[in-house]
Amino acid sequence: MTEPTDTPFVRMATAFIDQANAFSREAGQDVVATALLHAAARYVAFATAAGAETGADFASERNEAIEHFTAQFRDVVTQHYDDYAGNFKAYLGRD
Repeated sequence: MTEPTDTPFVRMATAFIDQANAFSREAGQDVVATALLHAAARYVAFATAAGAETGADFASERNEAIEHFTAQFRDVVTQHYDDYAGNFKAYLGRD
């Protein structure tokens, strides 16, 4: 099944990647990747806190939330790493 390519999710992801590419021209890809990871972690903590009824509820969900988001990150990194491994020459123009 083909996934839609023009959804709010895809548009946001594309905008983040476009901005990361712009930043990498001045800061380098490793710095940009680390900054994106930091920003994602910070936003995940904020979004989870914003969705909690109380601070105690938020605190009690800590381990479950961390496990959920790290598992998602691991899955997505694995998918994209495998995609780049299979398409290295097409994507980067070198062997």
